[in-house]
Amino acid sequence: MTTSINCVELTIDKRHLEWIKYGKLLIFACYFVYVAELAAKFVFGAEIATIIVELKTDKVNASFANTYYFIVYGLVQVILSFLMGKIDMRKYLVVTLPFAAITMICMGFATNIEFMWIIFPISGIFQAGLWSGINLILTKYLPACLLNTANRVINTGVAVSSIIAYGMSAVCVSYVGWRMPFFILGTVFLISAVFFAFVVRKTQNYADILDDTTLFNGDKDIDNNSLFTLNTRKQTVAFYCISIVMVFLITSVYNSLCNWLPSLLIDVFSFRQDVSIYVSILSPVVMLFGPMLTLWSCARDKNFIRQCLIYSSIILLICILLTFLYQTNVILAVLLFVLYMGLANGIRVIVLSVITFQLHTQINAGTYSAISNAVASVSSGVIPTFFGFLIDSYGWKNAFSFTIILLGVIIVLLFVLMILVNLMNNRK
Repeated sequence: MTTSINCVELTIDKRHLEWIKYGKLLIFACYFVYVAELAAKFVFGAEIATIIVELKTDKVNASFANTYYFIVYGLVQVILSFLMGKIDMRKYLVVTLPFAAITMICMGFATNIEFMWIIFPISGIFQAGLWSGINLILTKYLPACLLNTANRVINTGVAVSSIIAYGMSAVCVSYVGWRMPFFILGTVFLISAVFFAFVVRKTQNYADILDDTTLFNGDKDIDNNSLFTLNTRKQTVAFYCISIVMVFLITSVYNSLCNWLPSLLIDVFSFRQDVSIYVSILSPVVMLFGPMLTLWSCARDKNFIRQCLIYSSIILLICILLTFLYQTNVILAVLLFVLYMGLANGIRVIVLSVITFQLHTQINAGTYSAISNAVASVSSGVIPTFFGFLIDSYGWKNAFSFTIILLGVIIVLLFVLMILVNLMNNRK
């Protein structure tokens, strides 16, 4: 049988066609469990202002639950980076994800912040393999003609899950209490984990055609247009070292302001807790378009370093405006805040996902995802707590100034990297 996929004519049999259809189901299963996991996890961030009041704590102590979660989460990611290729990530996720869901449900039973300090990190142990696992599964078991589709779909996950978490939190805080989102979204997470296990199990039925290259040549954009080539071990080591630094810095741009919009509305404009969460839904809605924009840009221009530089410069301008104008008008403050978060999520996607898919033929996608996500986890654990400390101790303006400095460092490093890559390519 002859068919056309991504304008490339392939001769394939019925089972190959079935595998392509199943590949789409695999994308959905990965997306479902990813969104469900993030939504359950993001409830804490969406409700942090309410949790501070209900559990009688402060911003720093509340943020420690987040810090402990990401420290444990990141450590497990580091361990997994050494185990990629030695364990079957499909089986690993099938075992760990149900426990992750159950522990997220338990978050709703907290009577003090210390309970969250314990149960949230325990959940992080079981959640740690998800991002690297689904990246490895998708790049290893999907036909190449579906890789771009998978990349676009998966990278809407953060925004979609944020909308779900913030929306449900706003409704529940208003009508049934702050605990209910943990129960509901934790249960959805558990259902998605069971569905994921069912779909992944069917992968075994296509084991005999996974190495058939006829389906792995359908996307010339992914395989043949890499920004650079890693020819030696030194180049590969240098790539990972530079990636670690840039992932930490760029994800810190996102994490510095993430979850703090409700607090800004309460502290500066005296909003009620439930109203502040409703308004904060705008942030993940705009965040949905950030990855779409950067993925579109990176598809047109394979130089992802240049794209990071362009978007970082735009974010810097927005952050400067936010620093000096955040107190003047609530509409302007919210607009600048959500634009910042949308574009910050966009460049975050470049370092965590675009690089994985563009260079998947040169690097182990699972290993890179595990390392980059571990580094991002350190940022997620440290930066929000540090930003909360700056707010409590020095005020919002100084906290925003910290982010301006961070963006300035990133822009300088990206400019240097772009020059070095151009020099390396010119020597070929």
